[in-house]
Amino acid sequence: MPREREEKSSRVYLSMSVLAVANILTVISIVVLTIVAELFPPVKEFLNRLTGHHWITKGLLALAVFSITAGIGALVRREESRDPLGWSWFAGTVAFVGVIVLFLFFMGRFIVHPS
Repeated sequence: MPREREEKSSRVYLSMSVLAVANILTVISIVVLTIVAELFPPVKEFLNRLTGHHWITKGLLALAVFSITAGIGALVRREESRDPLGWSWFAGTVAFVGVIVLFLFFMGRFIVHPS
């Protein structure tokens, strides 16, 4: 029995809370990057030059942020949090707020500059 515990503690543990935190950081980074790229054309041009289109670059960056965050979390975290469902709800709320922030941002830009 003690040997089984040793083996379990040395394994990588990918928990729901780790995935939720990775999701939260990914959503925040993409929302911020989208707004910054829209406000500062050189940033958008830089993203375009990297892959040919700014959304492809943002998608690859999102994949990198999520993978790196989840990987680090899996190496650091050894057990599930007390409230994994709470973390999932929080991640969903952050994603919803991110959609609303982007919607309001682009709606505001359309109202100010309708062309």
